[in-house]
Amino acid sequence: MQVLAPMKAMMGEAIRDLSAQADLDQLEQARSKGLVEIDSADPGNAVDLLAACVISAKVAERGERQSSEYVGRIVETFVGKLADHLSKGRDYLVFDSEVAGLVEAAVREGLFQPAKGPAGRSAQAMSAASLMCRLPTFPGAEVDELLDIRDELSRPLTQFRGAMVGVATDFTSEPWERGFEDEVHDAWVGTVHPALESIEAAVRDNRSLLSIASGVVGAAKASAPGLAIVGAGLLGAGTVADVVGGALSGGAPLLQALRDQRRAAEEIRMRPFYFLYGVQSSLEAN
Repeated sequence: MQVLAPMKAMMGEAIRDLSAQADLDQLEQARSKGLVEIDSADPGNAVDLLAACVISAKVAERGERQSSEYVGRIVETFVGKLADHLSKGRDYLVFDSEVAGLVEAAVREGLFQPAKGPAGRSAQAMSAASLMCRLPTFPGAEVDELLDIRDELSRPLTQFRGAMVGVATDFTSEPWERGFEDEVHDAWVGTVHPALESIEAAVRDNRSLLSIASGVVGAAKASAPGLAIVGAGLLGAGTVADVVGGALSGGAPLLQALRDQRRAAEEIRMRPFYFLYGVQSSLEAN
């Protein structure tokens, strides 16, 4: 450790730089909230890893490639943990294309024995991830933005998760198979995207409801003090009657419109795919 200490310090600094460039440091925010756990696939200890990295770097400096036994052990550890997760039946797994290809081949050769549980749950997780990636603003979003939006949309998120159970139930492909993405695409075209357009239309109609009511009140009681304040959303204040005074009867359509708008907004937020709409709208606003 004493001999390798200078190299360890240099490598630590280099790894921090690489992590920042790859935005991996953003994961720490999710990790600190308990939303992300990072599991090591390193079969050795810190000295083993450091020595393997130093040897690989020295070999690379000479323009040579090394067939590292240590890297092979890392791969074996990762594959073993992946097989364990697949067989448990309790996990929601999301695969990138490389790992999905590995799982498909391993299952085909009988090396992995996935339980029915993780297949269905992984279908929910992977289809949700695929739908999120179809939002125009999502791929470039910062993790801190997404965490804030996740907190703001906690209730719609519950509805969305329930919807994903129904969507994934109709899939015939396993989440690691090539046909899975085609089924997600069909679900997007046939179910999700029309639902998002319906939500957008409902939001527009709900906004116009208040505008129409405001216009009616403005024509009927143009000189009444305080109506503009009520129209700005003072419905929940205890001093509405004092503010409007004798014009309360003239503002009744507006007050009713505010009540209707709030009720309609709550109903819209409880639609199964409002979470996707809310994420997109929040990211656009930022």
